Amino acid sequence: MPTKKGNGKRPIDCIGNILYFPSAMSIHPVIQVLLDEIDAFMARSGITPTDFGLSSIGDPNLYGDLKKGRSPRLATLDRIRAFMGRCEEAA
Repeated sequence: MPTKKGNGKRPIDCIGNILYFPSAMSIHPVIQVLLDEIDAFMARSGITPTDFGLSSIGDPNLYGDLKKGRSPRLATLDRIRAFMGRCEEAA
């Protein structure tokens, strides 16, 4: 992950159009609920975090980025939950 010096006080990590401020970042409660749902889904299905991200929204880094504080759009949350719902129905 490329790191740049912002104002010299703390590093800024840039991935695509998302900026992370690791020292100040905390996980929003809504995202924590989503992560809990994903963790439970992965435990039941045996899918890896990378495969989960690829299968749900085409992003192999999804799970790790969420753990680092990524805030996805509502449409992305809907796609993630729809994927888990389809897989649960098929099982």
